Amino acid sequence: MERNVNFDITYSKEFLSSNRDYYNSLANNCVELLDELLLLIEHTPVLKQLEYRYVNILVILQFVDLEYDYLFAIVKNLRDEGANINPTEFLMHLKNYLVHIDSFIDYLDGFLLVLSEETDEYDYRFDRKAIPEFHLINETRNQIHHKSLPTVDYNYYTIASGHADLAIREEVHQIMLRWPLSDRFTDTVDLSILLRDTRAAVKTQFEAVIEYLLQNLKKQS
Repeated sequence: MERNVNFDITYSKEFLSSNRDYYNSLANNCVELLDELLLLIEHTPVLKQLEYRYVNILVILQFVDLEYDYLFAIVKNLRDEGANINPTEFLMHLKNYLVHIDSFIDYLDGFLLVLSEETDEYDYRFDRKAIPEFHLINETRNQIHHKSLPTVDYNYYTIASGHADLAIREEVHQIMLRWPLSDRFTDTVDLSILLRDTRAAVKTQFEAVIEYLLQNLKKQS
């Protein structure tokens, strides 16, 4: 017996709506924007591909969230317990995080390009090279995806702040990524800062896009 199963990711909109709180926690009002886009598409069928593109954006954002949670759990365990990590598993998730978050930026840029080309009202494209965190994402992703994996150094030390008699000792934990085989990408990257800053930059940019489009789409409805 022959059986064909086709999965069209646009059918995921029902799933996204039923998990509205979770997705909106990743980017405020992102599901509300999907609702408005579907209304726009209903009146302008030529824009149908926007639905597919936007649902892709939300799905890849979930991939980023899952990898982020895994990596920050590693950071927390190292800091709180000095726990050992599985290096190959850790590097796999790090690579996945960088690939997914870089793809998210590509997906978002592609969505905005189509939107600006197919309509006269909605143009909110951004220059990814002008955003330092997006440049860091792309550089780090290219290095780990195409050239070499980093070494991972875990450093722990204490520093004293304040007057000698009243000095407060503070514990400092660093998980540093280095690429010793690279002759170009020579930066040493603090993993905690990399995760925090890149995710925050993506969230900020996406939420700015959402706010702009929601305001303008509602004006037209």
